[in-house]
Amino acid sequence: MSVPPARLFALLVLLGVLFSAAELLRSPFLHADGEFVDLRALWCAGRAVDQHADPYRVEPERTCQQASAIETLHDSPNLVMSFVLPGYDAAGAALLALLPLRVAIAVFVALALAALLAAVALLVRVLDVPAPLAVASLAFSAGYPSLTLGQLGAFEIFAIVGAAAALHAGRDRWAGVLAAATLIEPHLGGFIGLAVLAYAPRARVAYLLGAAALLVLAVAATGPVAQLHYLLHELPQQALAEARQDQQYSATFIATALGIPIPAALTLGALSTVVMLGVALVLARRLGARERAAVVLLPAACAVCGGVYLHYAQIAVAIPAALLLFGLARTPRERIMAGAAVVLLAIPWYDVALVKQLLAPALTTLAVLVWSLTSGSVRAVAAAVVACWLVLTPLENRPPAAPPPPVVGRLPGDASATLAWLDVSRSIGQPDLWHVAVKVPTWLGLIALLIAAGTIGWERPRAR
Repeated sequence: MSVPPARLFALLVLLGVLFSAAELLRSPFLHADGEFVDLRALWCAGRAVDQHADPYRVEPERTCQQASAIETLHDSPNLVMSFVLPGYDAAGAALLALLPLRVAIAVFVALALAALLAAVALLVRVLDVPAPLAVASLAFSAGYPSLTLGQLGAFEIFAIVGAAAALHAGRDRWAGVLAAATLIEPHLGGFIGLAVLAYAPRARVAYLLGAAALLVLAVAATGPVAQLHYLLHELPQQALAEARQDQQYSATFIATALGIPIPAALTLGALSTVVMLGVALVLARRLGARERAAVVLLPAACAVCGGVYLHYAQIAVAIPAALLLFGLARTPRERIMAGAAVVLLAIPWYDVALVKQLLAPALTTLAVLVWSLTSGSVRAVAAAVVACWLVLTPLENRPPAAPPPPVVGRLPGDASATLAWLDVSRSIGQPDLWHVAVKVPTWLGLIALLIAAGTIGWERPRAR
């Protein structure tokens, strides 16, 4: 008696998930001294607010981070991880910092997991995305940075999908509130907010009230002087410090890899942001006429195409747009482009190539994505998994040498925390070929998404 292919595939996926979990437990992300690096820095910023101190200054951030045993700082006692989020994020961190660090980590993980599950449920129930596809699309892309590093991606994804689902359901006031919530990462939420103001008139008042409430919260948490310092000094300095950082995906990073000087690269990155904002508004109008959720989802995707400052954790916000486009596609070419975007964006290829224990989660995720997008094609799954394994295994066995611990001079306590990263950036040269090549799949995914959006947005309506 033969086993149906779907049941056999489900069994293999279950085995893949179990093996992936075992691999993750052995990975450097879950070592006691290295876990939740970003969350520890966020928690320390919250403690600074609780102490009525400035979270954008070296102290008390440096003392707190050293005491909380952030692995990055073990060999660089003068380094401080800068807090470069608005004051309203610091207010949320202040609530978390009322708890002991270990308890705060547990609470954060529970909330992030709940946000991811809610985003998956909304994609399935409201936007009709198949459940396996929705889970595979977000589990690795958004779950990995949130649940191992403590980044805010899970909450940003929930706010984006929630706002899109509210527009789809005609609940525009809720859409406005959730669109304002996407400002937890303002370089992403700003795109969404402008599109909502332009094309969702019944959501405007709720959005403006929500944005105003966040502004008041930011000033109340840190004071107006600290917020002006954040806008005028911290953000430009952080952009300058991150221009050549290995984990960047921005247009500025690409320009520096091509040998363009950092000041000119920053200008090009800023110009690309303006261009993509225009593209976002055009796509939101064109596709929003067919599906109102596109008014939120397409600007979110455009926000991570180019720009000045962009990590993989932000790339994941483009995936719901790719899923929406796959559902709207009418021709094989459109489906191939949108499907390719989903696959290429849903896996953090840079990290998989760098960390051996991430290969099993990547192959498992890839298998589920391809199975779902090809209506259960065994040949397509086998070809994709084997090809991925053949490409990634040599890369994993020959990763680039780890850089030496950064040497940073000891800054005074009232100095800007980003000055420490600027000091580190002076020792970073032009990005090498390896660190550029492993990001190419992600960039190709963004290009495929834009092509699919343009093709679907400008296709002629069917004759009735």
